[in-house]
Amino acid sequence: MVYCDHCWKNVSGSREDGGPLTCSECGKVLEDYHFSQEATFVKSSSGQSKLSGQYVRTVQSEFSASRQRTLDRAYDDLRYLSSNLGVNDDNMANQALAFYRIALERSFTRGRRSEHVQAACLYIAFR
Repeated sequence: MVYCDHCWKNVSGSREDGGPLTCSECGKVLEDYHFSQEATFVKSSSGQSKLSGQYVRTVQSEFSASRQRTLDRAYDDLRYLSSNLGVNDDNMANQALAFYRIALERSFTRGRRSEHVQAACLYIAFR
């Protein structure tokens, strides 16, 4: 049930062939959001291809799937690095991951090797 401001009541909406959601009584378009699993590209006036639309974060977590993979890889690397230094404490890796997450959010990792940023985060956690 959706509210139609033209009919002034809750009506059952209908969506045909993935098109817009329309009022089943008056036919007014109530929602015209189009979400797609695949990326679509459009050509600009200069002939360059550009991504059409916007990125949508996953519903399950506050991070995108790519960001979550980056954090998972960083956690594995931090654990590996700390165990090679003789510290087999997962709590230190978790604390270093928290610093790494802050570095990611503030774009501190852009242009820097991830190993160097991870080492710095681990150093801060050890101190």
